[in-house]
Amino acid sequence: MPTKKQTQQKKIDRLTSLIKSTGENFFGGNLERGFLFWAAQLHLNQAETSPTINDLLENITDGKDDLEIDEYFIDDDAGILYLFQAKYRSSPGNIPPKDLSNFLDAPIRITNPQALVKNTNEKILQFAPLFREKILDGFELQLVHLSTYNTTIPIQAQAQKWSEEPLVIYVAGEAKEVPHSVIVNDLDNILNQFDSAVDQSTLVLDLPLLGGKWHPAPAGKFDCLIANVEAEKLASIFNQYKYKIFRHNPRGPLGAVKANKEIRETLEDPTKRPWFHLLNNGLSAVCHSFTEPKTEKIGVVTTVQDFQIVNGCQTTYNIWDYWRRGGTLKDVQVIIKLVAGPTLQSFIKKSSNLQSQMKDWDFLFDDPTQMKLQKEFQLLSPPVFYELRRGEYAYMSQSDAQRVAIKDITQATWAFLGSPGQAKDKLRDVPRSIAIKSSLYNEIFFEGVSASYLWLPWLVYQKVQKEYQNHYNDTQIRGDYREHGRLHILWLIGRSLAKALGRKTYKELDMKTAGSLAEQIDEWFPTYHKIAVDAVEKVTEVKQEAASMNNQTLSLRQLFRSSTNYADFEKAHDKFLKEAASLPVLQNVA
Repeated sequence: MPTKKQTQQKKIDRLTSLIKSTGENFFGGNLERGFLFWAAQLHLNQAETSPTINDLLENITDGKDDLEIDEYFIDDDAGILYLFQAKYRSSPGNIPPKDLSNFLDAPIRITNPQALVKNTNEKILQFAPLFREKILDGFELQLVHLSTYNTTIPIQAQAQKWSEEPLVIYVAGEAKEVPHSVIVNDLDNILNQFDSAVDQSTLVLDLPLLGGKWHPAPAGKFDCLIANVEAEKLASIFNQYKYKIFRHNPRGPLGAVKANKEIRETLEDPTKRPWFHLLNNGLSAVCHSFTEPKTEKIGVVTTVQDFQIVNGCQTTYNIWDYWRRGGTLKDVQVIIKLVAGPTLQSFIKKSSNLQSQMKDWDFLFDDPTQMKLQKEFQLLSPPVFYELRRGEYAYMSQSDAQRVAIKDITQATWAFLGSPGQAKDKLRDVPRSIAIKSSLYNEIFFEGVSASYLWLPWLVYQKVQKEYQNHYNDTQIRGDYREHGRLHILWLIGRSLAKALGRKTYKELDMKTAGSLAEQIDEWFPTYHKIAVDAVEKVTEVKQEAASMNNQTLSLRQLFRSSTNYADFEKAHDKFLKEAASLPVLQNVA
């Protein structure tokens, strides 16, 4: 029988296999960075505005003088500021209390002028004013500790104590009490989140109902049941099935969602506890079928075929989290609306989740164009997993297919078409609404668009990222024009291709040409990449000199987010194209 240490080692080895491709694709095989990126992305699937790959890469602060902050993400829609610390270890162990306590001091360190005055981490120095700004704006702070070690009871107590105690941060002489929480995602927690939704077998469960507190509801040809369920029974169901019951939620599996303080306060208040079902919106669930409720030894029960919660995931999680920590659920009920009929799932997902501030990207997962593209990406050689729902790849894909998310494809393509600043800063404008898509959406996902057409910009972006990583490995310079200007470099490479083929932009190229260019990428990329980098460097130098003459400091972040400087980049790009000793020959392309 394997020892506890051997069992843990086996889990570490499995997690290592899951993060290996991420480490190789983005960090030259660095597993520590691969774990940070993979696990942070897994957690941020539950954010209101999920990050693009570019966001995650740009926001890595890990390194010397990082103040125990390895990564950050600002969710402007939800008003949440995420700080991450990741500890990848290849051998078993428990999380040292010092690891967590050092991380919990990070918010104080990054607002302490003495800690910043001699700091040499350029990414931390860029983040510090953003952190202060968001704290003054009233953002909630969520610290996420990611580890391949295991959590102990003292670590859990330390995390809970810090989350419950007031946090006062001094910013510009002003004391701000900041809403905050810390989540410790250890080895078991991360793998449990992953595994709980991988199993795609049909879920059949017995749903206990409160006797006399259920009734069928008129729904045309569909069967509908509205009932009260004991919260403790709901917690027990989630404890058994975990994220398998969330598979049809547009957000995808939510992971360890932030505690809803109103839910927790209601559960903790003996007076309000019996009112829970009056104060909470309850759950909406779909299924293939359910049986007529009947009285059994355990009470009134209906057997549900393919039970899936499509709205109420956060309520379910928070009830379970309160219950597993020993909180009483006596007298707590939850209202559930259960509808049988797979064809209704899409309508219910959309209408019931509107109250949960669902974002436009979430509703594209069953758009006909996107579904067509997902199938086409699977047919590429090698196959590609085109992720339409947040977290879908991590949970649903059981192959080695490379992952690319709809937002990442959109960002790369929009930049390639000539709008790198907007692609960096205004992605939310692409799917303007659920029912009526914007003209921007139709520009990128036009009628007849194919996976091969969208794949070329992404292939080029991956090569741009790899070249940046090589640049960083050689120079150890972070936060320079090479990092901030990656989308501009991508744009100028696309511009080179268009000009070489007598076009104005990549949009004028047909699908066949895009495919041919992708096949020849290793031949033409080095030359056009160097020209693009030289052009970006030249414009940056000129802008920095101009700012220095006016006793100002150039903000690279702003330089590459603004479209007002496009003409300067085009002028420099044309100059370097003209001066190039030779340009690659594009064969068999129109």
